[in-house]
Amino acid sequence: MAQITVHRPDVADDRPQASSLARRVSLPAGAVLTLIENGKPNARALMVKVAEGLRSRLGIARVDIHSKPSAASAIGPDEAKAIAARSHLVITGVGD
Repeated sequence: MAQITVHRPDVADDRPQASSLARRVSLPAGAVLTLIENGKPNARALMVKVAEGLRSRLGIARVDIHSKPSAASAIGPDEAKAIAARSHLVITGVGD
């Protein structure tokens, strides 16, 4: 006979242990956020909205947008190094 284990969220033993947030590092003055736009419908609009919120919240000085020719195209190692060298934060990965 098979056994089924039921985990109940209302039982103290099954609740996750308390934790704290990870340490945050302050961004330098003039911080740059780069968005990697993948060409999917509405991806750019969504990422720009996120960037606007982060810009006011974190004091981002500049937002750069790097556009890929299509969602299927990968960024090459040289492109990735160039983006990393000029950016303090990078956002990518908007899906369907």
